[in-house]
Amino acid sequence: MLAMHTAVVASGVVAAGLLAAPPASADAYVRWTYDSRPAGMPATADPARTLDSARATVRKHSGEARVEATVRLAATPQASDDEVHLVLGSVDDTGACVPDADVSAPVDDSATVDIDAAVPSLIQDHPCSYVTVVDPASSTALDRLDGWNDGVVIVDPALPLTVRSGGHHRLPVDRWSYVVVGVELPEHASRLRLTGEHTPGLRARPVVARDLDAGHYRFRLPVQLGVHRRQWLTVHGHAVGPRPGHSTVRIRVVPR
Repeated sequence: MLAMHTAVVASGVVAAGLLAAPPASADAYVRWTYDSRPAGMPATADPARTLDSARATVRKHSGEARVEATVRLAATPQASDDEVHLVLGSVDDTGACVPDADVSAPVDDSATVDIDAAVPSLIQDHPCSYVTVVDPASSTALDRLDGWNDGVVIVDPALPLTVRSGGHHRLPVDRWSYVVVGVELPEHASRLRLTGEHTPGLRARPVVARDLDAGHYRFRLPVQLGVHRRQWLTVHGHAVGPRPGHSTVRIRVVPR
């Protein structure tokens, strides 16, 4: 459930100042917790369109920055066209959070929405953040939680994680199947997360594994092919442990 979307403009935010910026070559991360609801929210009485909690990590790795977030709704939606947006921004003179980056994911048939996407600038450039549930038909924010963080954390050299194609690339069209992703871990990881980037003809759901020893693993990543032509699926692997690691592979997916 990954997507990029237009920024949602909203005012009022709980801003959190960051620590000194890390060196340009250092890997670093910021963890955000979203638990402050501004006045006037939620703008709906439907719990399936209301935020329960949200957490996010913005990582800088090899000069690039990505945001990984887990957002939970107060109830499971039955059918929804809503979207969840995560905004990283800068505080203006009035104290409002002005969006610098806006990433989003659609609400499906689950109360949990996962976001994993690249962000355009370095993590220390975003002193404020919030998440919203948005009705895309009217661009109306239905609920919002503002975030705070504990500052930039500089991490040890990255774990040399390897993610590769593991086969099973011929998929049915317009129904969920899977691709096989191979992972090589050179040391223990407390958590491994695999995500696939969305395209107009391809959707993927994340896979999370915990407490993995060093070794070779194969995982089934749920994928839905939506067109009758070849697509490329970009899969990201993120390992959390004594040394975090990240690896990316592109897998060719063809209809059967």
